[in-house]
Formats: sequence, C-alpha cells, structure tokens
Amino acid sequence: MPKYEIIFYRDEVDNCYIADVPELPGCKAHGNSYDEALNQIKEAITLWVDTTVEFGDPIPEAKGRRTRVCVGLRKGKAVIVLRNLEYDPGLVTL
Repeated sequence: MPKYEIIFYRDEVDNCYIADVPELPGCKAHGNSYDEALNQIKEAITLWVDTTVEFGDPIPEAKGRRTRVCVGLRKGKAVIVLRNLEYDPGLVTL
C-alpha cells in the first residue's frame, strides 16, 4: 500500500487544523483537532484515489520515507524535532 506524506498546519484565525497531501493535488481537509483532521484527510485521500481511478487518471506514486524538521514552542522556547515520516502519525497507509 502506498504511503503519502501529510502536512498539518494550525490555523490560528479559524482555530482549526488543516491537513494537506502534497503528492495528491488538491487533497486537503480540516478539523477542530489534530485527530479530527487526520480522520478527515484519510477519507479525503480515499475519495481522491477513487475519483482518480474512476476517471482513468494516473495515481501519483507515493515517495514514501521522508525526514522533516518540526519547530515548535515548549515552555516559551523553540524546540526542533527531526521526524522520520515512516513512523509519524501524519503518514497514512492506504
């Protein structure tokens, strides 16, 4: 099963999480929490792939393992974390 990278954004204006799958153009979702956004993007990926197959278009090959640098705040100080997306909950296996 292919593994696609999911990038999560925190939207402070709308107070929600936005999930984007760069390898599947236009495949985005959002939710009030990280878990809700993750569940919504899993459904969006399934619908994206189903629609692509229905129209006979090619499905982009998943690039698989990537490393990402996450920068966040912990107790007011910047924290940098390296994540291997193979083990990241933001990486979805279909």
